[in-house]
Amino acid sequence: MPAFCAITGTTYRMVRKRSKSMQGTLTKVKPNLQKIKIGNKRIKISTRALRTMKKAFKTA
Repeated sequence: MPAFCAITGTTYRMVRKRSKSMQGTLTKVKPNLQKIKIGNKRIKISTRALRTMKKAFKTA
């Protein structure tokens, strides 16, 4: 199940990452999503979108 960012609408798939020390095993890397509350809704937002949002709020 891919994770889904509420604002940008991009989906983040689980990434198979091979480190040098563990070539045989595949480790899962979770997408960089944060859950925040807006009103009574819980929304998943990528940290990148969150950063751009904060920047927009500061300038506005």
